[in-house]
Amino acid sequence: MKKLVLLTVLAILTTAMFAAGNPEAKTQAGPAVLRWHSANAESNPRTQVGHFMAQRIKELTDDLVIEVYANAQLGSSDEVHSMIAMGENIASATDTAWFSAMQPGFDIVNGPFFTDTETDLYKVAKTDWFKTQITELEKKGVKILATNWMDGSRFLMTTKPVYKPADLKGMKIRVPNNTAALKIMEYMGATPTPMALTEVYTALQQGIISGMENPLSTLFARSTQEVCKYVTMTGHQKMLSLFFVSTDWFNQLSTDAQDALIKVAEEAGTYFSNELMPKDNQKALDAFTAAGVQIIYDFDLEAFKTATLPVYTALWNLDTYNLIKTQMKSVK
Repeated sequence: MKKLVLLTVLAILTTAMFAAGNPEAKTQAGPAVLRWHSANAESNPRTQVGHFMAQRIKELTDDLVIEVYANAQLGSSDEVHSMIAMGENIASATDTAWFSAMQPGFDIVNGPFFTDTETDLYKVAKTDWFKTQITELEKKGVKILATNWMDGSRFLMTTKPVYKPADLKGMKIRVPNNTAALKIMEYMGATPTPMALTEVYTALQQGIISGMENPLSTLFARSTQEVCKYVTMTGHQKMLSLFFVSTDWFNQLSTDAQDALIKVAEEAGTYFSNELMPKDNQKALDAFTAAGVQIIYDFDLEAFKTATLPVYTALWNLDTYNLIKTQMKSVK
């Protein structure tokens, strides 16, 4: 009897060791599972695109399943992104600001008025400089599978009209807590005030802050049109998000699952950028207009560009800026 038990235990240990050393073996008991992180509600494009990916993966492979987690069920975005870097089976999409902690200088493409249009950001992602950053990040634990997730532009929403940098003097504007956002708002003329999005509405009501800056869909999702009646369409930052997973986790997938995930990440980026986000942005603008919000288009764009240009020398390197701009010219 003891001999039989010993043989059984040895068989289990041998099987476990084989599975650990053989990535293909891990999928034999069932498909690998990838959890999609969305910090937003079910109705938000970030969550909707997760369901799109789950369906497409189901159609393309039996080796992988995508599960969708909305409303930050897996944790805050910063927490989740760190979990991915440590090898967790989670996928997300975020802009270069987060990656810059691992790859310093990557967030230069989040600089003020870095491109004239959102479309130009796709050219940035095709430059040799950008591809080098992606290669380096893969070595550091995160594998970027798609670079075509357009989050769009960031705009000012304030309690009084803003047409030029001088109008922002003395105004506290909520910004995300990252170096680029803080410095850009400082040079735009305001007092940058980092704060969780969940605290913004109350802070506006109580006069603690005078506004915020975000993509239209985020502004609308926070119902800020109830307490802020001016939106200035500055587009001071244009944000391209990158779909990424853990390098180690990805390398353990079957070839079929890897190919399917790369394909779906690209397809989802197109769907997110060309369908979901434009509809959501228009919905926001319509809601703002209905709420009596003044949408300001005739602001002094050149004044804002001039005011924020020194940010590039304060945070980054003008040589890098010029290199990227030069490489963009050869991108078709």
